[in-house]
Amino acid sequence: MWRLFCSGSHSMRAMRRMIIEYLRKFGHASPRDIDSLLYNMLPDILSLEQKKNRVKNLLQEMAKKDQTIYNAGVQVVPGGN
Repeated sequence: MWRLFCSGSHSMRAMRRMIIEYLRKFGHASPRDIDSLLYNMLPDILSLEQKKNRVKNLLQEMAKKDQTIYNAGVQVVPGGN
């Protein structure tokens, strides 16, 4: 679960902005949410594995280098399946 801290290329900047806007709007995002948000922005020539790596690398850069987001871990709903 990714969350926004309060505090590349053109497409990477656009993807960063989309992540931040999403987190501001909803407060958190699951990996599936982020994938759904960004995969269509990546070139069709990339394989699914390459798209996964690009998104993973972007999230890690935002978390570690920029410190604009952080990974809040998995949130389990009691009694949920």
